[in-house]
Amino acid sequence: MSKIRKILVSVLALAMTTALLTGCGGKKDAGAAGAAGGAGTEVDPASLAFPLAEKAEISGLTSFPVGSESEPNN
Repeated sequence: MSKIRKILVSVLALAMTTALLTGCGGKKDAGAAGAAGGAGTEVDPASLAFPLAEKAEISGLTSFPVGSESEPNN
């Protein structure tokens, strides 16, 4: 390798290591607040009733061989 290439590789490795350590670092309080869900998001468990009033619809795609039934519920 040429000398310039070795220097470039070293600089890039140092930059990636710095970015990794910067991304993984931080204040301890910021992680604790994120894990708790933040302020004002707590719900009283006694106020919950099942089934929930919100309706949800799940849709997706299926693949099937040619000539087979196209309706997956049949």
